[in-house]
Amino acid sequence: MEYPAYSEYKQSNSKWIGEIPVDWESVPIKRKHLIVNGSTPKSTEPLFWDDGNIVWVTPADFDDLNNGYIRTSSRMITEDGLSSCGTTIVPERSVVVTTRAPIGKIAQAGIELCTNQGCKSLVRDSVDLLERFVFYTLVASNIQLNALGLGTTFMELSRDDLGYYPVALPSIPEQQKIVDFLDWKTGQIDTLITKKQQLIEKFKEKRIALITQVVTKGLDPNAPMRDSGIPWLGKVPEHWDVLSIKRLSPISRGASPRPIDDPIYFDDEGEYAWVRIADVTSNDHYLRKTTQRLSELGKSLSVPLEPGSLFLSIAGSVGKAMITN
Repeated sequence: MEYPAYSEYKQSNSKWIGEIPVDWESVPIKRKHLIVNGSTPKSTEPLFWDDGNIVWVTPADFDDLNNGYIRTSSRMITEDGLSSCGTTIVPERSVVVTTRAPIGKIAQAGIELCTNQGCKSLVRDSVDLLERFVFYTLVASNIQLNALGLGTTFMELSRDDLGYYPVALPSIPEQQKIVDFLDWKTGQIDTLITKKQQLIEKFKEKRIALITQVVTKGLDPNAPMRDSGIPWLGKVPEHWDVLSIKRLSPISRGASPRPIDDPIYFDDEGEYAWVRIADVTSNDHYLRKTTQRLSELGKSLSVPLEPGSLFLSIAGSVGKAMITN
């Protein structure tokens, strides 16, 4: 989408922002906000958790937002839990940022809440900005925020790097116009996504129904039928056999080299692909690629399959059938 240009621009002194309208300002987050860290009460202390009613947000709670707002959490803490650790309740409308595992998920507090150490909250410390405008700015900053992450065991966005991150700010009336537009437009898009997802689910149901009909009843709707003796299978064409899978094929269970993270079991140039549940969910019908390949030693400790072999996931995505190419 294209929008009318402003009459005059200036440099923002930020590479990611670039030029901004001449009457806007570019300031680091810490100039306009208090940055509040989160923390976790001792997990084994029931007094900190049982019957808790304080929303305590972790990065996992960002997966189910309503229009960008977070109003509940999978676990609540008590007043004792709150006072036992370094977390702090932040006001409604504060911007909450995940700063580890993963970096860069953004939400607004729909109520007063606190967080664990995987999040930092931005509490407005100035009257010349709208929290919703900052929320949208940071939503657009996922790549830049991730680039600031540091760490060896896991990547983390530090308080200082978040504090120095620049935000371009127009006047309050213009911020409000931008926020109103984005709320309206993203609301339209979210509604469209929901309708598309519902349509996709209906097509998935239709697809499964079609497959089920054909593999249990055949293609001829007028074929004579008989009872299969199997409740879920029901009637089948009279001339079909009904057999257990084990009558048709030997069944082998996969095996993992141990310890699973030992590099001696893997080789990027290895002959055999190493299949994990993530590979099953990212492929459809035919397995064409995996993220890892086995070394000869790794292969010897697992169960090799030749191209054209059928296998079935039995954990995670249970029951997904695949044929390996």
